[in-house]
Amino acid sequence: MKYVLDTCVLSDYVRRVGRVAEKMHAQPPHDLALTVITEHEMLYGLALRPVPKLAQQVRRLLSTLAVLPFDRAAAATSADLRADLARAGKPIGDFDALIAGVALAHKLTLVTSNTKEFERVRGLELTNWR
Repeated sequence: MKYVLDTCVLSDYVRRVGRVAEKMHAQPPHDLALTVITEHEMLYGLALRPVPKLAQQVRRLLSTLAVLPFDRAAAATSADLRADLARAGKPIGDFDALIAGVALAHKLTLVTSNTKEFERVRGLELTNWR
C-alpha cells in the first residue's frame, strides 16, 4: 500500500473532478486504501442525501478499496499531532486529525485536495490528484 485517499478525493472521483479518476486508475488497486473515518464520512453524506444512483456508485467504489482501521497506533499518532497543532495555535479538524494519524501510523502518502489543512502536519506526505 502506498496511498490513503481522503474524503475529498473520493468525492472528486465520484463527481469526475480534475484528474482524480485518471490517477486512481493508474495505480495498482493494492496501492490504494481509505481510512474507516473516510468511509464513515462518505456513508454519512449518503445518509444525508439518499440518492439511489449516487449511493450505488459510492458503495461500489468503497467496496473496491482496502479500509484501514483507526487503531491504537493511529490514536496515539493523531493525539500527538493534534496536541502539537493546538499548542502552535493551528488546530486541525477532528476527522482530519484522525485521517492524518492513520496515514502517519501506516507511513502512507495522503492523497487530498485539502492540502491547506494537512500541510501543517509534520512528517505527513501529501499529494493532490485534483
